[in-house]
Amino acid sequence: MNKANEKDHLERSVRKAKLNTDALTSIRSWVAEQLAAHEYAKLEQGGHTNTQIPLRSVFIDLPISESPAAQEHRGSRRPFLDGLLKSKPVKLARRIESLAMGRVLQSGAGDEASKNSQESLGISKGTNDAILLIGGPGQGKSTLGQLACQLHRSILIRPFLNELPTSTQEIVKSFTNRRQSKNLQSGDETTFLPKSPLIPIQVSLPELAVWLGTQAQPRESNIPSIINFVTSTPSAKQNGVTAEMLAELISHSPSIIVLDGLDEVGAAEDRERIVESSRRMFAYLASRNASAQILATTRPQGYSEELSQVGLNFTKFYLSPLNKLEAISYAEKLIAAKMQGADQRQKAVD
Repeated sequence: MNKANEKDHLERSVRKAKLNTDALTSIRSWVAEQLAAHEYAKLEQGGHTNTQIPLRSVFIDLPISESPAAQEHRGSRRPFLDGLLKSKPVKLARRIESLAMGRVLQSGAGDEASKNSQESLGISKGTNDAILLIGGPGQGKSTLGQLACQLHRSILIRPFLNELPTSTQEIVKSFTNRRQSKNLQSGDETTFLPKSPLIPIQVSLPELAVWLGTQAQPRESNIPSIINFVTSTPSAKQNGVTAEMLAELISHSPSIIVLDGLDEVGAAEDRERIVESSRRMFAYLASRNASAQILATTRPQGYSEELSQVGLNFTKFYLSPLNKLEAISYAEKLIAAKMQGADQRQKAVD
């Protein structure tokens, strides 16, 4: 696509939200800074001491299954990111209303009504309200959420590529020019770009828990605390992105909201705050008739069904272990990113 004729999705979103040109400049700069800030893969929990590896150098799609027991059955595994990027955001108001209706039906009509209400809520493949991605430490769940946000950011800021710092330009090009990658499971070529970019809201739940614990009194505002948290960060403040601005933006344009690391929030009181903040966030967006993709991540050992209280139906997917060929393919990418020289890389592979 000719960059001069490329749609500026951010500009269109800002216009829909009835924000001014100063807001567009602020949001563009913030998204670009977020792209640079999340450049590196999160490999610490995978046992790597040298963690400054560009995500674009090692990113792969990972297989998932719908139950832990199905992880070893090849036919039940499918690539996660490919499905996420192809799926559409949902109207939150419809999902919250459907969930409430489904609970009423379930309480009065037994197993068959429960099954029917679950189907209406989107548990069937491809129509999930929200996704809970479950995986062990270092298995890649946080990296997949990070990668999804990076891809959306890259598309959003590509129309003004020449205005960006050279280093940020290279990050955008590395994602957007590399249109295809091998699917580890099938060997087919997979396009790793969203057709319609979403506004990415990436939230570290442990950091949110700390921030919520410092808020002595509830703010005199209808804006959800999660949005206030996101815009309390130095990158948002320095670029002039306010909570009101971000709230309007994601109320009028579809977003992807990534809630990462629920298992790392240990205290029960902190988890209660996370659940209440999430519930208020989704209710607020539903009241504005907003659309969103919702992705949360956790380890299996640290999850006690807390997300069942936030007003949306979360469908669980489990990261599957890589088979031998998949592991070798990933290892070759990682070695190429970490080691200089063909001889050293070949020794590591051997």
